[in-house]
Amino acid sequence: MNGLFASIAIFSAFSILLSVGSLITEYFVYARVELLTPANFNISKEGYIHFGLFKGCRLYNYGFGGRKACFEVWNHITDIETVYVFYICIALIAAASLLAFGSLALAIFNYLTKPKEFICGHPGVLILNCLHFTVTVAVVALFIGLFLKRLRQDILPPEDSEFTARKPYLSYSFWLLVMSTFFPLFNVFALLCTANFRSYCSISSEKTYKPEADKNKALMF
Repeated sequence: MNGLFASIAIFSAFSILLSVGSLITEYFVYARVELLTPANFNISKEGYIHFGLFKGCRLYNYGFGGRKACFEVWNHITDIETVYVFYICIALIAAASLLAFGSLALAIFNYLTKPKEFICGHPGVLILNCLHFTVTVAVVALFIGLFLKRLRQDILPPEDSEFTARKPYLSYSFWLLVMSTFFPLFNVFALLCTANFRSYCSISSEKTYKPEADKNKALMF
């Protein structure tokens, strides 16, 4: 059982690192941008734009060299509903990180000692990991919906109408978040398999020892 809780602690720690990494990096969405009315057809007019949940950068090339600028996401995106979805995603990732930290702390506690309270043991760790998995899947699904509905078609602000974005895609910050969903899922499977194994052993032992107990009672009478 100690090996199980050690594995859960390690998986929870990895999940925290991936969630925080996705939150602080600036590559949820990436796209190449191109000038629609180039000043010189013999010079490259390509640039790029990328952003995360807080900040991003863009490089626009008017044909005479690129101009790089960084920006705050809520100043870059003009649609207020999209900004609210960004806030919700940030809150959900923070909640998932807290749940993963709770799973980590409870797994270490179970590894070092045997808790007296029932909820602090096996069931508590299972509940935390189920909640962690649910919240992480929810934020992944929410951002995919936002990307398909808004960001893929409207990644540039109105003042940059002379540029067009080519094939925006979800970049590595988003996939870090997706990877973080697998660790609580592993923990849930491990806990459920252990619970089933313990239940099977307890039922088997009852079937094994019950006839002997009945025989001993018969001999006493």
